[in-house]
Amino acid sequence: STPLYSSAASDVYKRQFNGTLKRDPLLSMKIDKIRPVDIEQFLGRLSAYGLGSSTKRIALSILKQTLDIALKNGLLFTNPCVDVSRPRQDRSVTSKWLAVDEVSRILEELGESVYLPPTLMMAISGMRRGEALALTWADIDFQRERVFVSATLNRIQGSLDVTAPKTSNSRRTLHMSKEMKNLLLHVKAMRQPKENSFVFVGVSGNPIEPRNLLRGFKAAAKRAGLPLSLIHISEPTRPY
Repeated sequence: STPLYSSAASDVYKRQFNGTLKRDPLLSMKIDKIRPVDIEQFLGRLSAYGLGSSTKRIALSILKQTLDIALKNGLLFTNPCVDVSRPRQDRSVTSKWLAVDEVSRILEELGESVYLPPTLMMAISGMRRGEALALTWADIDFQRERVFVSATLNRIQGSLDVTAPKTSNSRRTLHMSKEMKNLLLHVKAMRQPKENSFVFVGVSGNPIEPRNLLRGFKAAAKRAGLPLSLIHISEPTRPY
C-alpha cells in the first residue's frame, strides 16, 4: 500500500522525475496495484506529452529501480517492469549541422555579448555547451598547448553544478589550435582571472548559465535568419 515514489540516485533521474513525470497519474497509484499495462500506458502518455524515447527510457529506469526496492522489502512479488519492453531509440530525427557561413552569421549577431567567447570555443573545438562552460583556467595548458575537458556545467535542482561527464570517452585532451589559443589569450587578458576560476563568465564574474547561453545562441540565430531548431555548431564535414 506504499505510494509510488522515485528513489533513483541519479541527478538526471531526479530532474526528470520532478518535471513532467511527477504529474502523471501513474505516480499516485499504489505500487502493489501497478500492472505492466499501466506502465505501457504511462509510456504512451509520455509520447503524447511530446517526450522522446530517451525520456521514456529514463522514466522506465526510475520505475524499475523503485519497484526493485519494493520487491526486496517484500511489498511486491514481482516487478511489473520486467514485462515491459524498453522503448527503442528514435533514429528518425536527424540533426542539421550548421555550415561555416551560418556559424559566422551567428557569431556576428552575438557581437560583444558574453555568449560570444563560449560559442566561438564550441565552434572551434566541438565541445558541448556544458563542457565549454565548465572549463576553468586550470584546464588550460598554454605551454603544452592543451585543453583538458573533464567536466560539464549543469543546473541541477536549482543550482549550477560541475559534474563528471557521462562516459570516460567524454574526458579528453584537445590540442590547442592557433584559433583556440588566440581566443583564450584574449579572454584571459580581458579578465585577469584566478587559476581555478571559470574561463567563460558573465558580466558579474559568475559562470554562464547553460540555458542562457542556449537562449542567446537561438536569439542570434533568429536575427541571422536561421531556423531556431539549428542548435548544433559544426563545420560542414565534421559533425562534432
